[in-house]
Amino acid sequence: MIAALGFAFMIYFSESRRNASPAVQMQTRFIPFLSETGIAVYAVWSVLLLVAGVLLIVFTHKWDGCKCKRCGKIRDKHHDWGACSCKHCGALRNEHEWEGCTCKRCGETRDKQHSWDGCKCKRCGKTRDEQHDWDGCVCTLCGAKRDAEHDFDGCKCKRCGEKRDEQHDWDGCKCKRCGKTHDVQHDSDGCKCKRCGEVVHAWFETSCEEVYIEGNWNSPSGGYTTISKYECARCGAVL
Repeated sequence: MIAALGFAFMIYFSESRRNASPAVQMQTRFIPFLSETGIAVYAVWSVLLLVAGVLLIVFTHKWDGCKCKRCGKIRDKHHDWGACSCKHCGALRNEHEWEGCTCKRCGETRDKQHSWDGCKCKRCGKTRDEQHDWDGCVCTLCGAKRDAEHDFDGCKCKRCGEKRDEQHDWDGCKCKRCGKTHDVQHDSDGCKCKRCGEVVHAWFETSCEEVYIEGNWNSPSGGYTTISKYECARCGAVL
């Protein structure tokens, strides 16, 4: 901006000198920056200053606290701290304000100085495999399960859902409590059971033919063999 104003100032006085009387022109002929050569040099210098200014604006950082708005670069100063992290860049403070295992400012946790209530920390909710409060097979504090003192209703525990392969409540081929299936008493619709989805075909032999098998390393001489074809009597599938 200054260079442009200076250049305009020189043009103005140069034109004034050109239109002045011969006496004034004679008095100012030894002033270098009012000559045509001086104006040209100053013009080049002004353009260079303008280009340098533009480059500085474009290629230098424009900081908004710790983060550059132009390129996203982060610097380790002028953070905008909220709790323990910077609102602009997410950087963390070097020190938390710990209360036992939890930071009072940001809620960050650490694996020490827990406030245990049996098997569960009252502050952060971390659990440990000791001092459980068992109600049969389930801990009332943390929900942990153990393979003891189940309350089975037939084949399934009412507390934890554990299953056992006995005392099933069979509805044909499927247990109503645990969903286990067995290969008896299917309710078939064609070849597929409507209860469990298992497919059971009723195969019968439809044809039998002899084919020649070429020799290989296991049977160099080759020979004839019998191949049977089967079809399902219910759905027509071919095997």
